[in-house]
Amino acid sequence: MQLVLLGGKTGAEVDGHDWEYLLTELGWLRFDRTLGLGAHRLGLTMMAGALIWGAIYLARNREQPPEPAADWYGMKRHAGARSPACCPCLFL
Repeated sequence: MQLVLLGGKTGAEVDGHDWEYLLTELGWLRFDRTLGLGAHRLGLTMMAGALIWGAIYLARNREQPPEPAADWYGMKRHAGARSPACCPCLFL
């Protein structure tokens, strides 16, 4: 096999390739291109699904403003409030 290993050599330059060994032992070496094409298509399908899911998520949540962020003490800030009881971090 001509796949490059992590060491920079191919399976022809060493005793064999790890995938060649695994597929030969399982008796699946004759399905090597089919398995590779299946893995490629599965990856494409997962990436397309992730993009579609992200687009749907953004479309559904585009009109909703985000929740106000909590301060360091875990308290919600109130619009216009300037008292230490409400937002202690403003007065440090």
